[in-house]
Amino acid sequence: MQKIIQRAKAADRQALRRQAAKATQEWKVDRKVFRQQLAEQNRQKAAGIKEARLARRQDWEMGPIAPNRVFGKDTDTFGALEQMQIAPIEVPEKLRRKRWNIAEGDRVVLLSGKDRGKIGMVMTTWKESDRVAVEGLNRAYMKTNEWQRKLDSNPSPLSPTDVPVLYDQVRLVYTIRDPRTRELRDVIIDEVEIRNFKKDRHTREETWQRFIPGTNIEIPWPAKGEPEHTDHEDDTLRITVEERTFVPTLLIPPFPETVIDELRGKYCKFRTRHDEDYVERKMKEDKEAEARKNLAVKMRTPLQEFHIKQKEEKEKRGEPQLTEDMLARIGEVIAANKAGQQNATA
Repeated sequence: MQKIIQRAKAADRQALRRQAAKATQEWKVDRKVFRQQLAEQNRQKAAGIKEARLARRQDWEMGPIAPNRVFGKDTDTFGALEQMQIAPIEVPEKLRRKRWNIAEGDRVVLLSGKDRGKIGMVMTTWKESDRVAVEGLNRAYMKTNEWQRKLDSNPSPLSPTDVPVLYDQVRLVYTIRDPRTRELRDVIIDEVEIRNFKKDRHTREETWQRFIPGTNIEIPWPAKGEPEHTDHEDDTLRITVEERTFVPTLLIPPFPETVIDELRGKYCKFRTRHDEDYVERKMKEDKEAEARKNLAVKMRTPLQEFHIKQKEEKEKRGEPQLTEDMLARIGEVIAANKAGQQNATA
């Protein structure tokens, strides 16, 4: 039976090693694909900026004879961005940021772009792409489809949109009181300290408090409004959901015994629970193997018997004890050796 238990443990360890190696390989592949996509998007942006700069220079130098760049294109949407140019690239789940200290409703300042240094409120967070959208900042015109115009009741083919910015390109802004002037002023929080971190054991939800490092000034989270729930005719009532329709007893098993073989392979190498008759049969085999081993031990040769007898007599005698004569003799030998060394040195 011990062999079966050890075999199941070894199979678990091997499966965990294979799973870890597979996860590492998938992480490397996802990182490579994400970097390639991000580099391609940056190349497209750089090409568009280079083309726009060249066109601006030509318009400045050529003046009235500059080419009409709107010719052959939709004049109403000239210069607007496509949806694909604004949509951020999704970051693989294994490469995403673990904890976000910026939430919807926070005031932040932009560190780059045309609106650098301006303060706005976070309207939307895209944790899948590690970006946030700030209200009224980093805006661009986007082309809209016909169905979007009908849905929004907006006849214009252009729609001003807040282009998402990277999480690292914004910083929290919080209002504190100046200890000298006692006046309120906005302060840019370069780093946020996490305190009182908690993780719910059942829901696995993580909560923590934000503080300014080195101080006891807490940055409160934005207030969240209660979600609005609309009841429909086909919704199940709460009283029906909480009603107990099955009351188990000690005489009725929670499920038939044959179901366990459907949920878990009967002959699976990872199985740790076995049927009683199987365990009984394996225990019987272990006892028979032990009996055969004891029988082999009882059958000894005369030389083995002699060695066993010597070992027993040695154990009975115990450890040897030093007498006073032995100690005196050892002292004489040490003194003689020491005197000989001194004479040789002289």
